[in-house]
Amino acid sequence: MSKTKSNVLSIFIDESGDTGIKTENNSFYIVSFVLHNQSINISSNLNNLYLNFNKIGLSGNASFHCGPLIRREEAYIHTNIDERKKIFNEFFNFTKKLNFEYTKIIISKEKNKNNELLIDDKILDFMRYFLINYEKVKYYSKINIYYDDGQKHLTKTIRKIITEFSGYNIDFRNKSNQNHYRLLQVADLIATMELLNSKEKFSSSEKDFFESKRQFKKRYYKLLSKKQIEI
Repeated sequence: MSKTKSNVLSIFIDESGDTGIKTENNSFYIVSFVLHNQSINISSNLNNLYLNFNKIGLSGNASFHCGPLIRREEAYIHTNIDERKKIFNEFFNFTKKLNFEYTKIIISKEKNKNNELLIDDKILDFMRYFLINYEKVKYYSKINIYYDDGQKHLTKTIRKIITEFSGYNIDFRNKSNQNHYRLLQVADLIATMELLNSKEKFSSSEKDFFESKRQFKKRYYKLLSKKQIEI
C-alpha cells in the first residue's frame, strides 16, 4: 500500500491516574491511545449516538466523562444510578460499534516517591516502540495527535516524541477540548476501563455500578478489549 495525501492517522490520547506515590487504591497510571484512520467515516455512528442520547432524556450533544459518571461527580451529581447506567450503556454501545483500534500503557507506580519521571520515561519508551513497530504507521502520510492538555507532564512527553520523530509529519492538537471530540471521550472510556481491569478491588461506587469485577469483565471489558492491538 502506498501513501496518499488523504491517508491520515488520528491518535486520541487520554490518561487515568496521577504521578503521586503508590497507595492501596492508587497503584497505576494508564494512558490510552485510540487509533482512527480518518478515511473511515463515522458520521452515522455519531448521529445514532445523538439520537440515542435524546431518547434517554439527555442532550444529544452531551459529553461523556466515564470516571465522574461512575462516581456520580461533576455533571452527574443530580443523576441516579439507573440514569447513569443508561448513559454509560449508550456510549459503550456507540464505542463497540465504531471502527477503530486502541493500545495502552499501564504503569505500576512505586511507593514513597513522586512517580512523574518514572511515568514519563515509560511513556516515552512505549511511544517510541509504537511508532517504530506499529506496522500500519508507515502507510500514513500524516499523524494527528489529540490531547486535552489535562496533565502538563504528558503534554511535554508527547512533544518530546514529536521532536524525536520529526520525519513522521505529526501535528499535535494539544488543548483539544474533549467536549468537541467523541473519540477523545472514547479514549477517556478506555483509560477508565483499563484502570478498572487492573484493580484488585473495586470501590463501593464501582461495585454499585458494575455489581462485581467479574460482571464488569464479562459485560464490558472483554467486548471492548477486542479492539485492542498487540504491537
